[in-house]
Order: sequence, then structure tokens, then C-alpha cells
Amino acid sequence: MLSEDLINKLIQTKTKRETAQYDATPSISRENAASALADAEKFITRIEETLS
Repeated sequence: MLSEDLINKLIQTKTKRETAQYDATPSISRENAASALADAEKFITRIEETLS
């Protein structure tokens, strides 16, 4: 049977992991958005070069 201490440690670990994931999500989203924007700008530049 699991001891109360072990259960508390598991709950604390889960909470820390969820908090870390929640804190990291906005920066990951910003990085992905910046990367997507850079890719889109390169794509548009290539189209403009092809058309000219």
C-alpha cells in the first residue's frame, strides 16, 4: 500500500510539472509564431523574386 508521504510527493511532482508546462507554453507559442512568420516572409520573398 502506498504511504501518505509517497502520495504527497507524487501530487507535488505532478503539480510542479504542470506548472512548469503552463509557464513554458507562452514562450513556446511565441517561438513557433516567430518561426512561422520568418518562414512566411521567406516564402513571399521567393514568390516576388520568381515573378520579377
